[in-house]
Amino acid sequence: MTTVLEERKVEVTPEIKKEIICLVGSVKQEEDWRRWVALLTSQGYIVFEAGLYGAVGDNISQVTWDRVTEVHHGKILRSHVVGVIRKRDSTIGTNTSDDIDFARRNGKMIAKVESIAYHGIFNDW
Repeated sequence: MTTVLEERKVEVTPEIKKEIICLVGSVKQEEDWRRWVALLTSQGYIVFEAGLYGAVGDNISQVTWDRVTEVHHGKILRSHVVGVIRKRDSTIGTNTSDDIDFARRNGKMIAKVESIAYHGIFNDW
């Protein structure tokens, strides 16, 4: 069985993998998050995602954003690997950079999400 993401075919493995991946990236790109969550889950990974999508001021209050950030940092602490979803122009924003710094300070492996999904590489950031 295969699944397609960005016009690439990836074999789906039936076993559950031991790695827990916490995704970080721009929550303004919910569609990208959903595709990566579906692909990594179909490969057998346990995946933590943002849980709330949008931007402060648009549909999220600052109080809610701060609470969600605290919860997301808890997910990072419980994960083995942090997978970075870059913006479509291949950059990352300030909040993503802060999440990466938090993960690094806590000894987490950090990799581009495509390195994890397509190559099984967990530490390339």
